[in-house]
Amino acid sequence: GLYPGDPGPPGADCGATVLGLGDSVKHLHLADDVFGESPGCLSTYNTSSAALLTQKPSSWSYEEACCMPVIFVTVEEALGDLAKLKPKERVLIHAAAGGVGLVAIQY
Repeated sequence: GLYPGDPGPPGADCGATVLGLGDSVKHLHLADDVFGESPGCLSTYNTSSAALLTQKPSSWSYEEACCMPVIFVTVEEALGDLAKLKPKERVLIHAAAGGVGLVAIQY
C-alpha cells in the first residue's frame, strides 16, 4: 500500500557544507563540512535545524557520513530510550551484520 498521509519532502540523512547560519548557532561555522538529519535534503540547497547537525570527521567521505545518522539514532532510541539498557546488561542483537546491528554491538 501507499504511505498514509504526506510523507514530507524526500531525504533525511545528509552530508553538506554550511553556507549560512542563524545567530544563535554556536557549534557550527560557515564552510564547515557537516552531517546529520535534514528533512528534504535531496535538493541543491536545504535549510535544517542546527541541533540535528554536527561536524563531519575529515576522514569520512560525504557518502560515509550520509549512512550514519539514522542508524545511530535507531540504536539510541531502541536500546537507550526504550529498553533503558544499562552498563553490564545484555541484549540479543539479531542480524548483527547490518548497519543497525553493527552499531548496536558498539552501544
